[in-house]
This record gives sequence, structure tokens and C-alpha cells, in this order.
Amino acid sequence: MFSTLYAVNIAVSNASLHLVTVPFHQVVRATTPIFTMMLSMLLYNTGYSREKLYSLMPVILGVVLATYGDYYFTAWGLCLTLVGTVLASLKTVFTNVLQSSPKPDSRPLSVTPKMPQPVALQYKRPRDEPIGWQDLSLVTSYIRTLLPPRLDLHPLDLLTRMSPLAFVQCLMYAYMSGELGRIGTSMWWFGVSNHGADLVQNGKHQMDLVQVLILLFNGCIAFGLNVVSFSANGKVGALSMTVAANVKQVLTILFAVSLFDLTITPTNALGISATLIGGAWYAWVEYNTKRRAQKGNS
Repeated sequence: MFSTLYAVNIAVSNASLHLVTVPFHQVVRATTPIFTMMLSMLLYNTGYSREKLYSLMPVILGVVLATYGDYYFTAWGLCLTLVGTVLASLKTVFTNVLQSSPKPDSRPLSVTPKMPQPVALQYKRPRDEPIGWQDLSLVTSYIRTLLPPRLDLHPLDLLTRMSPLAFVQCLMYAYMSGELGRIGTSMWWFGVSNHGADLVQNGKHQMDLVQVLILLFNGCIAFGLNVVSFSANGKVGALSMTVAANVKQVLTILFAVSLFDLTITPTNALGISATLIGGAWYAWVEYNTKRRAQKGNS
């Protein structure tokens, strides 16, 4: 299930980029910390302080200003972008859960969790009565029985279990969408050409050795990114990872300015400053929170 979530998240995110502009995509993705907090509170009863909530505001607003530009989207593109944002938040939360240690009062994995039977089940709601918190609590209780357990997995162990399944699923998505045909399906059937240009064999384009090496190099970078991302997620938490992702966006803009002579407007500069300051503020709040928790335990 986790591999399916991981693969679908990538597919939805890439599909949405065809229907919206990059600035709009970045703005919607900047709200990932909000969805991460909502999912953590709904699924795992995670609490957040007011200081932490306030520190998120300049981070999100800063990304909006830093990516201010050509905003264009279709209704379907907006829906896909929002769904991709929710899936990214859910993936980040579950990545942290699977790498967390089980709680002392948690049941063994061999025991099937039973649905709680609250008093609300004995109450039959009339048809004309609106849905109340009792009904929502029942739905939440049922959803929590389907959540992944805390397995305390090592990042490489989690990747070993997830990657082969996600690889097969991504190949299926690429085949169904026609992507394999566009990049050269004959690579899989006729082998790899060592010429410097694309060849045509049996009506299909064949990839050359340089293109294959580029794909392999890209795969190595993606592997390193996942190892670092999973390791950091297990140490700092899901919300901190989403905040770091927003800071990453403005750092990408700064690198683009220095490498490609990209011109930024005063609004973009204000957004970059706000995101960096907000990220530092959040890190300071998180540090003080953990420091107070350690003092309380001691």
C-alpha cells in the first residue's frame, strides 16, 4: 500500500504539471505543511503549539511571493494539484510512522486491532438530525484501524521493501500513458545502441548509450535523495520535512539566480527572505520544544 501511495503521488504530481503553470504548482504545494498538520491531528492525534503554527505563516506566504508570476490553471489541473498535495502530505506522514518505534502500550502486530465500540453506536440518529461529532468520531476510529503500524524500519530497509513494487507500478503507468513509447520502448526489447544518435528499428526509436547513462545517473541521484529524505524524516518528523521542502524551493530560486543569471523582482526577493526567516523561526521553535521535552523527561 505504501508503494502504491508513493507511485501514485509521483504520477499525479507529474500529470498536474501539464495542466498548470510551474508558479501556480509551487504555490499550491506550499500548503503541504497545512495538510500534513491536519492529517497528523486527524489520524494520530498529534498536537501542535501556537508558536509552531505562527512560524508556518511566513514560510507559506514567502513561497507564494517567491514564485509570483504567471498563474494559469484549469479546473482539472487544480484538482490534480490539490490531490497531489494531499498525497504528498500523506506519504510524508506514513514515511515517518513506518520508521517510528512502537509505543509501549501498542498491541503486537499479530493481534488484529478490534474496532472500538463507543456508546455512540447504541444511539440511532434520526433521519432529520444533522451529522454530528459522534458520527465523525466513528469514521475516524475506523480509519485509524487501517493505518500502517509503527515498525521502526531503517530507511534502507523501507526502501528495499517499497522500491521494487513502486518500480513495477511506475512501469505500468508509463506504459499505459504512452511514455515508454516516447522515450524509446525498443530499449527494452532490442537492446541499447552505442551510437551517438537515435536509430529507428522496426518503426520504433531506440535509445543510445548516452541517454541510458543519463537515466542511470538520474536514478542514482534519486536513490541518494530518497535515502537522505527518509533518514531525515525519521529524525525530525513529517511537518519539519514539509517546511524544509518549502525552504528548498526558494533555495532553488537562489541557485538559479547565480547559475543562470535569473532576474527576480522585489516581490520575489521579499518572498525568499520571508521563507528563509520563517524556516529559521520554525527550526528554533522545534528546537525549544524538544529541549523542553527532554528536560521534562529528565
